[in-house]
Amino acid sequence: MQKPSEMFPKIDKLRTFRFRLVAWFVGVTTLLVILMMVGIVSALNLTKEQDPPPVIVDRQAWEERLAEQREEYMHDLKFYFTIGSAWVLLIGSAGMYVLSKELLKPIDDVTYLASRISHTNLKERINYRGPNDEIKRMADTFDSMLGRIEESFEQQQEFIQNASHELRTPIAIALTNIEVQEMDETPTVEEYRELTQTIKASLERMNAVNNNLLLLSEGNNPKMSFAPVDINTILNELIRETTNTASKSNITISPELSDKPIIINGDIMMLRQCFFNLIENAIKYNKENGTVTVRSYTDAMNASVIVSDNGIGIPKDALPYIFRRFYRVDKSRSRQKGGSGLGLAIVEKIVSLHGGTIHVESELDKGSSFTVILPIDTVSKN
Repeated sequence: MQKPSEMFPKIDKLRTFRFRLVAWFVGVTTLLVILMMVGIVSALNLTKEQDPPPVIVDRQAWEERLAEQREEYMHDLKFYFTIGSAWVLLIGSAGMYVLSKELLKPIDDVTYLASRISHTNLKERINYRGPNDEIKRMADTFDSMLGRIEESFEQQQEFIQNASHELRTPIAIALTNIEVQEMDETPTVEEYRELTQTIKASLERMNAVNNNLLLLSEGNNPKMSFAPVDINTILNELIRETTNTASKSNITISPELSDKPIIINGDIMMLRQCFFNLIENAIKYNKENGTVTVRSYTDAMNASVIVSDNGIGIPKDALPYIFRRFYRVDKSRSRQKGGSGLGLAIVEKIVSLHGGTIHVESELDKGSSFTVILPIDTVSKN
């Protein structure tokens, strides 16, 4: 875990909350010490033993007078000490109250704001404008936390809406076909078969969305069967399976696979889904007469797979979000092409479960390139 000094930029130590409290304490203490020293020195000068007069008429009377003076001086010393201490205590307390009230005001602001926060006003912020000290750090951290909560809440709302849409579509298709069938007074066996196939396809679509959501849910660790897997074998199979789909749009799939087998320890079904999603996306969002290139290579530590295309590309400002659940760069185009917005999120989750990383490079109207790097010695933790 990072230390606070590493998480925040350096601040001016002379303006910190700690320094100001210490400075005030030192100032009050110094004033007290000076007053005490002045009083003590004055008392010592006044009470020091006086030389007897050259001619003592009555020595006993002189000594009694000297004793009375000493008693008066000590009384005055105690009096001034008490008055001085009271003033110092009063000034110090008043000053500390005013200073602490000013310094701790942002904490009251944070407390007040926190008590009013709900899902309807997550846009509120403290916006502390004071010196760059510990209090500002706290206020800025609270504002940053509110920003993350607001973003998370918005994502959750969008997730619920998108999940509802994805499940509502196959339900609507099934219900519509059932209603049409009910209006037919003399349905044939063939019509019933078609209805059954439609309902089955809708249920399979809902089941696929449900399974994908379970895979992507936070804290869910799916059961995985790790075993030695040849990446090239998976890629060759997927290229054969997707060739027909690609040819319908005059898209060519160009394999550039390693000459030697690339063996890693992984879950074959999940790896198939991962690379299938990448190849399918490269075909789906390519241009007519475009090309999809699938490369693979390995070194001593990692296996790498690159799926690239020369299609429509992804805007730069969208790149940080493309692995979010249900995120679509162009929602209308994605829905027309049958995209659910879960494909890349699933890819990232599978790569993460295998201890790997995924990177993307893209440029509008020039294409995209996804690079998956998987450690060869991935070991199952299930």
